[in-house]
Amino acid sequence: MPALSRRPRSRAAPRDEVLHMAIEQEHMEKVQDYGLTEYEARAYLALLELHGGTAREVASLSRVPRTKIYQVLDDLHEKRLAEVIPERPKRYVAVPFEEYLERFEEEYEEKLEKISQDRELAREELVPTGEREPTQAGAFQIFKGRKNVTTKIEEMLQEADGEVFHVGSGPAAERFQYHTPVLEDLDGEDVTVRALFPKTDANEAALDELAETCVVRDREDPGAGSAIMIVDEDQAIVWHPVPDDSHVFQGDDVAMWTDDGVVVEDLKAGFEASWSTGEEVPPCSPPA
Repeated sequence: MPALSRRPRSRAAPRDEVLHMAIEQEHMEKVQDYGLTEYEARAYLALLELHGGTAREVASLSRVPRTKIYQVLDDLHEKRLAEVIPERPKRYVAVPFEEYLERFEEEYEEKLEKISQDRELAREELVPTGEREPTQAGAFQIFKGRKNVTTKIEEMLQEADGEVFHVGSGPAAERFQYHTPVLEDLDGEDVTVRALFPKTDANEAALDELAETCVVRDREDPGAGSAIMIVDEDQAIVWHPVPDDSHVFQGDDVAMWTDDGVVVEDLKAGFEASWSTGEEVPPCSPPA
């Protein structure tokens, strides 16, 4: 790279003028490689040629608009490429570009050192793990009418192959008793059914029968009347029995079914919290 120093212009032959312009363009490109704008590069090269000058003189030689020159010179001063001589009017003197490059090199070396340290961190911690699968929303369906809800519950029980969780009110135990045939099949297939209902005089017989095929616990909190069933931790149904009585098919129930993993997981967590406070209802002893 030719040295960034300038000599006063003199009348030159056309060939010399072309060479001068080529060198000037090379200098422009070189200083811009190190973060100077085009106007800053022009003003800086003009300062080198002037060995100091006023803003008006720099603007005239550099062809930087006068409306821009003061801001450009302030920017050069901030980058420590120009010094200000407090005269009237103010004069500006160029700082050797080599000093600027030395500072640039120091900053660059510091950045390289930081990059090296960050690479160590990235190598140890910022790596693909594949521990989580992309989360996608599951499906949701609404069922209206107790007959439709009961049919959906039966369908879900028939699909079970691992665990079933059910929590409901006192009358819910009597309604769940309707599913005894499929519950017996599940018991034979080693599918665990955990059921949680408040024990009452009205549902005592139903609880005793359910305890033959399910793990039944007496629900400490009777709840407000809604019911939940979760199957294999991958689908769940939540419903409001209207009215909350023992009829299996008569009622204006409203239910929501989903296989959304997040919702099912939250419902199971709520079930487990209630389950932990329940007292087990043992199967009836066979008559002597």
